[in-house]
Amino acid sequence: RRGSGTDRIVGWDDRAAITGLILSPSGAPLPGAQLQLYSAIVGSPREFVATLTSGAGGEFEWRIPRGPSRAFEVVTSTGNGLATARAAASLAVRAGLSFAVSDTSVRSGQRVVLSGRLSSGGLGLPADGKRIEIQAWSEADGKWLPAIGAPVTDAEGRFRAAWRVKPTSAAGVVRLRAAAIQESAAWPFESGKSRPIRVSVRR
Repeated sequence: RRGSGTDRIVGWDDRAAITGLILSPSGAPLPGAQLQLYSAIVGSPREFVATLTSGAGGEFEWRIPRGPSRAFEVVTSTGNGLATARAAASLAVRAGLSFAVSDTSVRSGQRVVLSGRLSSGGLGLPADGKRIEIQAWSEADGKWLPAIGAPVTDAEGRFRAAWRVKPTSAAGVVRLRAAAIQESAAWPFESGKSRPIRVSVRR
């Protein structure tokens, strides 16, 4: 049968699979059918990935390895005079980010170092690095806002920046996180955010 899959969005550390069922025109399962799986990253040509064989009930499955957003197509020639069958699906992957603060208990005016790493398996990183947005939660606005100038990753995806707590800051808690924003469709990841870190500020 011919069909089209539904897009799915997963995180960098999540796992997904290509699954399907191949049937004859009469609706009967087709066991032992040979299927060719192809995939393509945005801006790249389609590549052959694997040959799959359907099970006794016509089912097939392939675990998708960690990587960027991709489009998939499964193609099979069912034989016995039947037409070639194909189905397509796409997987969107959020960028993975680790994030750390050198000190989570600081005084007003103190300088701390923010660091982390963009997880992309070395794929899709611009030659001059990927811009990382450091955000702080604004209670007044009810949303995350840029906190400092955006650092840029190195060739390994690492980033580092300095943040100085305003000398006039009142005691309390500041929530910070790092975000990799999809600024161009050519970047093969969805926007991703790190887990927030709470920084206690003392007077």
